[in-house]
Parts: sequence; structure tokens; C-alpha cells
Amino acid sequence: MAKFEIKDGVAIIPEGTTEIGNRAFFDCTSLKSITIPDSVTSIGKEAFSGCSSLTSIVIPDSVTSIGKEAFSGCSSLTSIVIPDSVASIEEGAFEGCDSLKQSPTIEIRIKKFSYRLLMHNRLAMVTRYYGDTQIVVIPSEISYEGVSYRVTSIGYSAFRCRNSLKKITIPDSVTSIGDFAFSDCESLTSVVIPDSVTSIGEWAFEYCKRITKIKIPDSVTSIGRFAFTDCRGLTKVKIPNSVKSIEMATFSNCKLLQEVTIPNSVTSIGHYAFCECESLIGIYIPDSVTSIGKEAFRDCQSLAYVVVAKGNMVYESRENCNAIIEKATNTLIYGSRNTTVPSGVTSIGDYALSGRYRLTNINIPDSVKSIGLMAFEHCSSLTAITIPDSVTNIQCEAFSCCFSLWNITYNGTQEQWKNIQLHHSWNNHVPAKVVHCTDGDVEI
Repeated sequence: MAKFEIKDGVAIIPEGTTEIGNRAFFDCTSLKSITIPDSVTSIGKEAFSGCSSLTSIVIPDSVTSIGKEAFSGCSSLTSIVIPDSVASIEEGAFEGCDSLKQSPTIEIRIKKFSYRLLMHNRLAMVTRYYGDTQIVVIPSEISYEGVSYRVTSIGYSAFRCRNSLKKITIPDSVTSIGDFAFSDCESLTSVVIPDSVTSIGEWAFEYCKRITKIKIPDSVTSIGRFAFTDCRGLTKVKIPNSVKSIEMATFSNCKLLQEVTIPNSVTSIGHYAFCECESLIGIYIPDSVTSIGKEAFRDCQSLAYVVVAKGNMVYESRENCNAIIEKATNTLIYGSRNTTVPSGVTSIGDYALSGRYRLTNINIPDSVKSIGLMAFEHCSSLTAITIPDSVTNIQCEAFSCCFSLWNITYNGTQEQWKNIQLHHSWNNHVPAKVVHCTDGDVEI
């Protein structure tokens, strides 16, 4: 997030800035005036929250969205100009702006529809649903005092924890689904997302554990962090080729997820993206992917095959190894229960084979120098391992919880073994009591 300078009570935002990020000026009580350049398209959550000395602001017609509580607590704000370009204003954007002569938005509860709505410029956001029906069809338009407002977004936590809700239909007027919008809707089994939607927020469908399938339309360009985490009934996902990034933990802990399609538009897979997807059978990494985060495929116990497209410049799965190898470092970063480690690999990365319960044997070539943090953690079917004398470093809990590992062989002498850097708890909960070296055993 860009940091901006405040000088003599005036905020200086450089030309070319495209967004004012979340909490950019949070609680800047010295801020009195600001000019937003016409390159800015979005104002983030709590961007100016608590700026109690700010008296006026003009928002340019380049801005299309204003985040949750963006100006909340701006108690001295007497005027604000919002252009017609603004299509989305989130909940509480002007809460506590007690000096405003006229609120730029209307927030009401309509009992007929059991909704609370935030309305501006003939557009409406659903900010809360109060009903208890099992099937909900969100209207595309709502009338209030003779004026029609088009419903364009589902706001922050709008349907959160509505446990009676089983099916919801979102109208094709909606373009965004906000953070936590349907989080913890434990009975929800069916969601219809129209192809008008372009963004799905963070935690949007978190813990909707009875959803078994969901179609993400091609119109969607961004899916937030944790968006589908803990959707434990979800079995299949096809990510549209309009999406460029799979964010942190987007599909983590989707216990029944067996199949996922990653298009060649995706360039990055975030930390924990598919962590604990216990039923995931295989993964294909397209040639467009240049970044894979830590623990992205940790504890995917059913993973049988891993394939990287041959044209990928950063990763490979050479010699049909059923693993992802980072080319620049020759590190095997993720594998499957059928992984073979190719010769030339110098490191087995952190969490590389963590949770591969069905891995029964693996050959580590004598090119490997280090075994990473929790690399083989919870490989509970692994009964024997041979460590080559090229290894000089075994990280913390590398073989932790390998409950069947009774036989550890080292292709070097006892003296060589004692010179290896053995980090804390590298053999935690391993039944083997000795390492078999070429000239005798070493107790561990």
C-alpha cells in the first residue's frame, strides 16, 4: 500500500496513483484538506476513518468504488461531492459524519424484502438480510419513495450466519459480492452467480459447508482471500480464465474437493491456496504460473499426480516426477504420493510432501543437500527412508509424525552423520531409535 505525505494539514497524493488503500489515512487527525487526482479509481476500507479535522473533499469522476467505513468518524466534514461514476459505496462509509449538511447516501430497512439497503445515485447495495426463509431471490431493483434503485452489490456480511438459508439467486444487476457476504451460511446448498459479477470478496462463502458445486462465471476477474475456505462439501471447481491470481487460502480446507481447473490466465497461487484439500487427486500448473506460495498444497493427502506445463519458465515436473520443481533453485517444492525425486534436485522444500499419508516409499538422490521444514511431516505410511551422504541439513520436524518410520538409513559414516545440522524435533514422533550408517548405528 502506498504511503502518502501530509504537510501542513494537506495530503499530497501523487499523480498516477490508482487507489487510496485500506486505512491509508486512518486516524490522521491533523489532516484538513486533500485533493484526489483523477487517476484514482478506488478508495479503500477506512481510508479516511477518524480524520476528525477533515472539512471537505471532492472525489473525481475516475473513482468507481468507496470502501467500508471509508469516511467514518470524519466529524468535521461538512461537504463531499460524489460523482456519478461511483457505482459502489460500502456499508458505514459516512457513519459518524455528523457535520454533513446532507448525507450523500440513504441507508434504510425495507421490511417487505427483509433487507437493509445503502442507496446512492439510483444504485443500491444489500447491507443486511433479516429474513429466515430457505429460498431467497434478490430483486434486481427496489423502489423507495417513488425512486427505483438498481441493486448492484451484496455488501459486507450481508447474509452472514443466516443458517436457514438453503438457496440464493443473485440477479444479473449485481457486479460485486462483498467480504463475508455469505460467510457461515451452514445450510446453503445452492448459489447462482450471474455473469454480471466481476468480483467475489474475501471470506465471501467461508464455511458454507453444504455447497457441493458452484459455477464461477467468466465475468469474474478477482476472487478474494479465503473466499471458499471451509466449503467442505465442494467437490469440483473451475476457475475462469479471467482470473489472474488465486489468493491466500481461497480454497483451503475444502475437504471433498477432488478436481480443480487452473486456467493459463493465472500467474500466481497464494499461500495456503489449497491447503488441507484432502480429496484433491491431481493438479495441473499451466505455463502462465510464475509464483506459488508457501504451503499452497500442504496436507493434500490424496494427491496422486502433479504436472507442470512444459512451457513454464519458473517451474517444471521433469522426468514425469509428479512434483513441482523450482528451476532456479533446483528445489522440489510440492509433491504427491507418487513423487520420484529426479537427480539434480538439491533441496526438498518446506512442506513439500507434508500430509502425504499414502506415500509409502521415496528415493532421495545423492544430489540433495537439504531437507526442509516439515518436508515429510505426517507421511504416516512411510516405513523406511535412505538419506544420502550429500545431505548436510535437516530442518525442524522434517519427518515429524511419520508414525510408521522404523528404518532410517544413512549412506555415510557415523562421523558424517554427526556433522549434519539436525534441527529441533526433526524426528518428532518417529518410532526409529537409531540411524543405520555404513560403519554402525547412531542413536537418535
